[in-house]
Amino acid sequence: MLLLALVAAATLTPVFGVDAQDVSRLCLTRALVHLNLSNDRCFETPYARDESIYRGHVYSDKAPGMSVLELPAAVAVRLPNPQSWPYEGLRLWAVRILSSGLALIVGAFLVGRISEGLAPGYGGVALVAFALGTLVAPFGAANFEHVTAGTLG
Repeated sequence: MLLLALVAAATLTPVFGVDAQDVSRLCLTRALVHLNLSNDRCFETPYARDESIYRGHVYSDKAPGMSVLELPAAVAVRLPNPQSWPYEGLRLWAVRILSSGLALIVGAFLVGRISEGLAPGYGGVALVAFALGTLVAPFGAANFEHVTAGTLG
């Protein structure tokens, strides 16, 4: 558990800037809260590059899995419009941590636990090598679906 706490502190504390991934996924999340798929006003930001336009409405071009997973966190922190994200980065960071960040911690735990079962005494080494020595670390706090998909796999 101590290793998991240290890995979480090392990987989940950086607060990354707003990017196109955030806008695309979280605009869909904000639309799903209101039982919609399009969110025209949300995409009115310079960061919105990953979008699709169909019949005059703007949609996310991402698969909906992460957007659905981020629903509880976005509602809990009252995520504002993306135009204010550069100024309220902690709310965006919290949504990232409560979705892909948790997936990183669960994935690291599973790798460590399974490794400990296969080779007793090496679970901690495997946990740290996986969490800090692969691309899981930078993706864990950056709202990419790769960590969540890997953990589910």
